[in-house]
Amino acid sequence: VYMTSAIAMVGPMLRFEFWTIFPAFLVMEAMVGMFNSCGATLRSHYYPDALQSSIISLFRLPLNLIVVLGTTVASNAGSSIESLQRVYMIIAGFHTVACLLQIVLNFMARGVNEQQKKSIKVD
Repeated sequence: VYMTSAIAMVGPMLRFEFWTIFPAFLVMEAMVGMFNSCGATLRSHYYPDALQSSIISLFRLPLNLIVVLGTTVASNAGSSIESLQRVYMIIAGFHTVACLLQIVLNFMARGVNEQQKKSIKVD
C-alpha cells in the first residue's frame, strides 16, 4: 500500500498536468481506504491490548506535526509548478520511508515469532 502510494505520487512529480494528477489522487485515495481497512488488524497484531490506546495516542503528535508541516509547505509552494513538484517528491519520499519501516517491522515480528516458537518447543 505504501509503495503503491509512493509510485502514484511520482506521476505528478514528472508531469504536472490534470490527467496525471487526477489518477494519482484516485490511486492515493484507494490506498488510504485499503490501509484503513487493514489498520485495525495490524494494530491488534503488533500492539498489546493493554497499551493500544496509549501507543496510538503517542504517535498522533508526530503525525499531526507532519500534517501541519506538509500543509504549510504545500500552501506556500503553490507559487510555481516546480515547487509543487518538490512537494510531491517529499510525499513520495514519506511513503517510501513508511514502506521501508513496514518491511523492517515485518522482519522484526517474524524474528520475535520464531524465538517464541523455539521457546515453546523447549518448554
